[in-house]
Amino acid sequence: MAVAAVNALKHAWEYVPASWRGADPCGDGWEGISCNNSRVINVTLSAMGLKGQLPEEISSLSELEILDLSYNKYLSGSLPSSIGNLKKLKNLVLVGCNLSGSIPDSIGSLQRLVFLSLNSNGFSGAVPPSIGTLSNLYWLDLSDNNLNGPIPVSTGTTPGLDMLVNTKHLVLSNNELEGNLDFGASYAGKLQLVDLRNNLISNFTQRPVASKVDIVLVDNPICQEITEATKSYCIDSPTNSSYVTHQRNCVPAKCFSDQISSPNCKCAYPFTGVLLFRDPSFSGLGTSSLYASLENSLLYSFYSLQLPVDSVSLSNPRKGSNEYLELNLGVFPSSQDHFNQTEVSTIDFALANQTFKPPEQFGPFFFMADTYEPFAGQSKPGVSRKSSKSSSTGIIVGATAGGAALLLLLLLAGVYARHRKKSAEERKNPNNGNIETVIGKHGPLALKRYTFSDIKKMTNSLSEKLGQGGYGSVYKGQLLDGRPVAVKVLNESKGNGEDFINEVASISRTSHVNIVTIVGFCLESSKRALIYDFMPNGSLEKFINKKNAALEPSRHLGWDKLYQIAVGVARGLEYLHRGCNTRIVHFDIKPHNILLDEDFCPRISDFGLARLGNRKESIMSMQEARGTIGYIAPEVFNKRFGAASHKSDVYSYGMLILEMAGGRDNDHHDRTEETTSEKFFPNWIYKRLEQGKENEILQGVTAAEEIEIVKKLTIVGLWCIQTNPSDRPSISKVIEMLEG
Repeated sequence: MAVAAVNALKHAWEYVPASWRGADPCGDGWEGISCNNSRVINVTLSAMGLKGQLPEEISSLSELEILDLSYNKYLSGSLPSSIGNLKKLKNLVLVGCNLSGSIPDSIGSLQRLVFLSLNSNGFSGAVPPSIGTLSNLYWLDLSDNNLNGPIPVSTGTTPGLDMLVNTKHLVLSNNELEGNLDFGASYAGKLQLVDLRNNLISNFTQRPVASKVDIVLVDNPICQEITEATKSYCIDSPTNSSYVTHQRNCVPAKCFSDQISSPNCKCAYPFTGVLLFRDPSFSGLGTSSLYASLENSLLYSFYSLQLPVDSVSLSNPRKGSNEYLELNLGVFPSSQDHFNQTEVSTIDFALANQTFKPPEQFGPFFFMADTYEPFAGQSKPGVSRKSSKSSSTGIIVGATAGGAALLLLLLLAGVYARHRKKSAEERKNPNNGNIETVIGKHGPLALKRYTFSDIKKMTNSLSEKLGQGGYGSVYKGQLLDGRPVAVKVLNESKGNGEDFINEVASISRTSHVNIVTIVGFCLESSKRALIYDFMPNGSLEKFINKKNAALEPSRHLGWDKLYQIAVGVARGLEYLHRGCNTRIVHFDIKPHNILLDEDFCPRISDFGLARLGNRKESIMSMQEARGTIGYIAPEVFNKRFGAASHKSDVYSYGMLILEMAGGRDNDHHDRTEETTSEKFFPNWIYKRLEQGKENEILQGVTAAEEIEIVKKLTIVGLWCIQTNPSDRPSISKVIEMLEG
């Protein structure tokens, strides 16, 4: 039953994870699915780009304890009433989707629920009174929806939110809730925060029992009354840097040595660092309720990872010199006075690799960890980055798999080369086939077919060579109407041309400003050629190497232009991955294959290694390794790292923009002055960051705006080249980062 339910999810959604193959979600290791004795207990697919609706079949997952589909903005439709059948569910997290309709009353059947977060959707109608029966609920967040009507209060026959005696945080802000807010005696429990900002509350009956509760009624009609406007619940918290996490109704402990008292007044060694938010949506430095919601999100994330976390502390919100919002973070242990190395590494990984998702208002973020003092002087996984208190630290991020994993590529490069040689030998004697039959399968092609005699005429007998690669040579040509073209003549092959025609037919039906236009082709016996629009500025390769720029000043592009090129390439990849009818994975993104037109608009070219697939499937079947050493993703030549997919292009793109930022080839191997590991470019750049030698990356860059561009390219590039494909962002996320 569970297998059928998860397969129903697979068929209901587009863009499922690459690892979702095979018949058994538990036995085949589907990403985001956790099992116990072949029963699905956890479905966590946050920010995976899922598109579709939540099917009724999900109710068959009777053992499910955690359902987290947050930040999938294309997940639409209603929340099925059958959700109430998941009797063992503890965490229901659907933040930042596009769900609509009413919240089903059956949600009151989830009696084990601890976290209920349905914020940032389009839910409408009343708040279900049945939520009041969820006696184990710790965190309720229904903010940023279109909910209306009164806040449900219990009567003799119906439940209400006043029955939630174990709830600490109740957030209903940014809705259209109306009427009276009244705290009864039952609220004397654990409640700490009630956030009803921006609703239609007209009256508040304040009782002594609620004196210790942080109540927010800003932007409600009640706060427009003269007698209420000066009350604490109608006043925004100061927008200065004075915010610090409140003590939880306890007296701060007097700690020995260098321990610190936690918000729960326990002495411990917290794991500390700085959170940097690139583009928060709120003005100023925000309010206490926003920071409280961030604390809740952090706690939820750590609890989901089953980490022994007692509490988190935020302090000193400030704007850095780069205009990022910076916050000091402390994470306090619960089981003893310090975390062990594994726990610190897990916390660091969750923050540095974007596993943690903050509230939507905070936007994209990075984390810089301090050295964890209990381990000072030891070798610590995941906490080797030194904290810097200067504004330049924004560039040092944890969004990389680490130097050791990257070094593995050097060793595997030889394996790839041998494998490729063997594959070439096996292709020497392919069978011949009927080309016309192959072409006929596609019906009328949108491209003109040329003879090889035509190719010779338009290129003046292949006289002006523009470039040469491993798969053929490119010549300048001219059509009969005078239109300049680039003609790529592929190396001769005796195959039947089916792959060639499949690719040409599909790519010819694409149309995007950042994809090179194919105007024709030649397939005549063993001779094959592609005719493209001519790109007068050639490839990106000659413009991004600092040595080339020094020799020829005309080859130097400004950083603003390089930034626009980086964004353009990302948009082109997004179109290939998600915008056209057939999902296309390029598999050979590198500077040489990025062509520039007369306005330096980038065009992705050379689809000789591309693979086509159904839009719903993200895995590509690979018979051989493909790509260029220095840009090829690990999983492409070794299945141990995962399946080849659109994330393979993301890896290559990351290498590309790192090369743009650093101004040197990442596959250059003749630097005798560098160590073996530093010859691999990401290791070189990572080492400079780790040693605080940012200036070596920023050579010749002095303007503040240009420094920001270099930092942005570096940060995004490091995020893209993580060894595990599932840790890399989608190309859509990359664009959001670059444009954020």
